[in-house]
Amino acid sequence: MKEIDNFTNKDPFLIFKEDVEAKKRTVLFLGAGINNTVNRRLMWPDLLDFLMDRAASRLNASDDERKIIVKAFKNRDDDETVGNLKLKLKASQMFSVEVKASIIKQLLGEFYIPTLKRFIYGWDVRGTLREGCKQYVTDPNANDAPFHSLFCIADFILKHDNIKAVVTYNYDNYLSSAIKLLMDDDNYKQKNSRTIKPLDIYSGWKDRPITDEEFLIYHIHGMVLPDDMVAPHCSNQVVLSMEEYYDMARDVYSWQSATQINYLTHYTCAFIGASLSDMTMQCVLHYANLKQSGENVYYLSAKLPNDASADAFQKLNNSYFRLLGMKVVYETKGYGELYKQLNSIK
Repeated sequence: MKEIDNFTNKDPFLIFKEDVEAKKRTVLFLGAGINNTVNRRLMWPDLLDFLMDRAASRLNASDDERKIIVKAFKNRDDDETVGNLKLKLKASQMFSVEVKASIIKQLLGEFYIPTLKRFIYGWDVRGTLREGCKQYVTDPNANDAPFHSLFCIADFILKHDNIKAVVTYNYDNYLSSAIKLLMDDDNYKQKNSRTIKPLDIYSGWKDRPITDEEFLIYHIHGMVLPDDMVAPHCSNQVVLSMEEYYDMARDVYSWQSATQINYLTHYTCAFIGASLSDMTMQCVLHYANLKQSGENVYYLSAKLPNDASADAFQKLNNSYFRLLGMKVVYETKGYGELYKQLNSIK
């Protein structure tokens, strides 16, 4: 860790470690990065690519025009020719990520949510999670194992009873599944004693009194449930497209805004696996910073391997995040080392 906090002149990770070990009430704010896993692309760009691939046939365009649009919208592409890069740059200037999502949503129509569900659950998620749990219990530092980041977070939650809740911007139930798998593993149970009942909260969930042993995972952008779970209430709204962000921002008294502001101003908070490019995150961070509550808010990120431009951009972004009152943890040895350091906290 080479970043130094401007106010304390200390390594911000050591400050975070001190806060956790001092049993300060802590809430984790989690993004798509925690779902990073081998042999499967599950990040935000991958979701948009998946949706666009299935929406392309519905474009009212010629075959040539359709090819141009799909290529321009594609986030993951090995074609790094000058012409292709110029095409992507032009598209990014004309269409924000949220507008792209709005176009895709309009094209997919009634198939929008089912296609989202297919991206999240339409593969052997359960088998991969079971294998990831087994490998994590055997070797917690094997960062090439399935869902390593996810199990690091689940383990971190189970080890520290001062972690009171999770705020997630993900639509899936991967985290609650990972927590349950760890708690059910006989070898893991021998080393850890905390028992919780993870409970996914989203708009329209079956409202009832919450028990003391339940651990709340708030899905700020809605939740997509697998087929074997009860269908969500009609008020459960997935936030992905521009108009969905607008609808969410319009309700200033929403439980989503209240939950985030409450935690950011009264708890120690840590953003992990998030780029902070999301409008919801930036909005609540701005208002929480205005309140100047004195609670520490951390942003944990790491250097990507063999990507000098990403490193330069991340360092510039980090300077902006500090203006939002955050303590920036930037692991220069990569995400594997970041999660190793995270789980070294006693």
